[in-house]
Amino acid sequence: MKRYRTPSAARHVAAFALVLAFWLVFPLEAQQGGGAGRGGAGGPGAGESALIGTASVESRGRVIQVGGRLKPKTSIVHTSTFTGVVRDIPVEPGDSVSTGELLFTVDRNEAGQTFQLHTVRSRIDGIVSKVDLLAEEEVSANGAGVTVIGRREYILEAKISDKDAFKVALGQQVSGRRVDGGDLTGRLSLRSPEPDYDTGLFELTFEFPAGPQTFAGAFVLIDLPTELIRGIFVPSESIDRRYGRNFLWLVDPDTRTLIRREVELGTSLGDETLINAGLAEGDRYLRVLSGREQEGAPLPAGGR
Repeated sequence: MKRYRTPSAARHVAAFALVLAFWLVFPLEAQQGGGAGRGGAGGPGAGESALIGTASVESRGRVIQVGGRLKPKTSIVHTSTFTGVVRDIPVEPGDSVSTGELLFTVDRNEAGQTFQLHTVRSRIDGIVSKVDLLAEEEVSANGAGVTVIGRREYILEAKISDKDAFKVALGQQVSGRRVDGGDLTGRLSLRSPEPDYDTGLFELTFEFPAGPQTFAGAFVLIDLPTELIRGIFVPSESIDRRYGRNFLWLVDPDTRTLIRREVELGTSLGDETLINAGLAEGDRYLRVLSGREQEGAPLPAGGR
């Protein structure tokens, strides 16, 4: 059955998609039941219709989405060892520099003594991010001078709840996408050993190698698997809720009539619900309910 969205509904859906953290559900593996094809939680398979589903044991991954901005993994503020007067600054923000390249010179300011110019050189290959000096102005020892950022690797820091913090695997590969387009691959490298005690949130650090899609300041969203749940899943709309109890309408394999069976529900993931008890692998059930189902009634037209 096709469903059409009005322009207003489409705008609401688009707005909802921008929410930073939400649950996603994806099938990670399927175990097929005796010749019936893929089970009822997914789309109809061989031997079933859009009306009838076949229960099968499958795995579902629960996924959260986190996001943040990329920043260089390495950022070094180069300072003067001595107090003195800045004589030369041959670089400016945006310049590419190599290890050992001159950043600025300082004329040491010590009365009665003469020294060679103190030179400060880049400690890494990178890009000049900030210059906190002016030529012919005094600089203090260890005062901010020239900041150089690395360009080989970027990091992203994101917050995660205490409920999920220890369900993610450190070192796992992750896929991210820029909100303005572009996919990139990295890894989860670090989880803070303790949370922010005001919010209860832990901090995750992701690392991404430099590439066409990586640059400082890019906002990236990451889908992060948190746990794997295995069992029989059915569409939530297949569940008949009556008198505070939950039922599925099964199909008798011999008489092709309907049987109402009470089931015990587990967790809900997206538009699917885990069945903890009452449904066995291979059972066939109504995927779509009309509200007019009756015990012992023949299988509705369109079922097989």
